[in-house]
Amino acid sequence: MTRRDIWQEVERLLGTDAEYGDSAAIERRVLGRLRVGLTMLAELRPQTSEAVRRCAASPDADLRVMSRDPVLRNAFESDLQALTAQSDAGPLLPGLLPADGGYAVSRAAAGAGGYAWGSTGSAWVWTEASRRRGGPVAERLWSLLDEQFPDRSAAVPIKPSAAELTVIEEAADLLAALMPAVGPGVLGNVGMVGLARDEGTDGPLHSVSGGDRFPSTVFIAPEKLRSVWDAAGALLHEGLHLTLFEIIRCGAVVLDHVDTTSDVVPIPWRREAWSLMRVLFALHVYVHLAVFHGLARSAGPEIRRRFGEPPADAALSRATFGGARYATPELRARYLAEQLAQRSELFTAYGHELTAWLVRALDLLAPAAPGGQAGTTFQAVAPIAAVPLPEQRRLVVALADPPRVRWLNPSAWLVYSLCDGRDGAAIRKEYAESVADVVPPAEALRQVDAALHALVGDGMVVTRHEALPATS
Repeated sequence: MTRRDIWQEVERLLGTDAEYGDSAAIERRVLGRLRVGLTMLAELRPQTSEAVRRCAASPDADLRVMSRDPVLRNAFESDLQALTAQSDAGPLLPGLLPADGGYAVSRAAAGAGGYAWGSTGSAWVWTEASRRRGGPVAERLWSLLDEQFPDRSAAVPIKPSAAELTVIEEAADLLAALMPAVGPGVLGNVGMVGLARDEGTDGPLHSVSGGDRFPSTVFIAPEKLRSVWDAAGALLHEGLHLTLFEIIRCGAVVLDHVDTTSDVVPIPWRREAWSLMRVLFALHVYVHLAVFHGLARSAGPEIRRRFGEPPADAALSRATFGGARYATPELRARYLAEQLAQRSELFTAYGHELTAWLVRALDLLAPAAPGGQAGTTFQAVAPIAAVPLPEQRRLVVALADPPRVRWLNPSAWLVYSLCDGRDGAAIRKEYAESVADVVPPAEALRQVDAALHALVGDGMVVTRHEALPATS
């Protein structure tokens, strides 16, 4: 299997995972949540208008438009949060929904031009740069923009030139062609594209997604539109953020008591620490960017003819400082995965599954760093107690420093038992032989590397680096 084959296979796996990658499955959950939430608003808020009831009963095609409209989606999320928190805040959505259906209200209020791309989705470009007054939707749209860019020095929205509009459309075409399993679904989560310039504490803006504050939106600096490859990477980066917002709205990834807003994780290539959720979002992006970079480097002649030669560092944000050790998406993703593994007790089962999925993809691209170093041996940390439950295919262990209880599945259990001071190659060989009757060799390699990486990250296995003998 060539390197390009590996990149393509991982891209396919990322784009087809039923829980975290399949855009059609994610959208079904999004629309189901919208319909249930709208119905609840209509039933439990007596001041809700008939328009909300009609919206709740709309066909999926109409709900899809509503889900990508930044004003309506923001109002829905705000009203739903107020309702579930039993707040007295008055509803926003009834005053913004049109009486006669048709849910692309933000585009009409912005006076926008054409669509951003015709190949995938129905995203529009904010082409009107002057502040408009024209009713509650327009006022809400500009209010969301002010919240997204509170610094008055920011230039937003910037009216795009014809050339910039062309680059946006070509970037979408490139992303869909280069990553056919991931690209179309990511683009489908974008409802609006705007141009912006802003100076932040971490340097000038390259691109940003709106998230919960400004749903379904992506803002790109005009400088990123000088290269179609950079623009495609920016769309991938921010579209992935929008995708993960949809995923975590349908399943909690951290425990209820966890503070997800405090900046607690040091980032070697940035000046400031990041919050737990920012690390998770960044890991999600960097794993996909690693695939993007690999496919870009190995792009065939047809891609290169249509879109030009890919730059070596397309779409990778520059390090603020000390970035030599973290110059690639893979290295950054490895570091972030290790940081999350060290805080694994903060995650729900759904969050564990999400991070495990990303680490598995990363391990398919290249073996986890501990197992890939020659001269590295692995030793399991002796537990205080261990109880095997073979009928349930689980081992439960208690460890002392820090005090914690861990459940190991069959793969992790076997790898844990093999970490008796031998090196990674010996562990892989023994593991593959032990499961040869039930697991193909390539899958066995993936399993052992994923389990080894998780065990080392959690402190259940320690590594020792021995000097290699000199060779003549």
